Amino acid sequence: MPESLAVAVSDMEDKANRLKALLEPDDPPLLDGRDIAILKDLKPYGVVKPAEESQRLRELGVLERRYYIDQVFDALTDKGEKALEFASHVKRV
Repeated sequence: MPESLAVAVSDMEDKANRLKALLEPDDPPLLDGRDIAILKDLKPYGVVKPAEESQRLRELGVLERRYYIDQVFDALTDKGEKALEFASHVKRV
């Protein structure tokens, strides 16, 4: 294969891989009752206790740790809001 053609093919493969990554679904994780209760009870500028629960929920991608000057708090991510919305929809059905 000529070098110019190989470069063009490689460039197209890179573009295809980036598009594929963008199109992959960003489905929210399924939460159990305990997770739903924790996320619903989360107060503004509050921290999820115990720390192990906070870490687990951050690893799921539904919670993020935020820092503001001298304050640390947990906040729902977009994925967390989608997960809660999905959970409430499932509960109604």
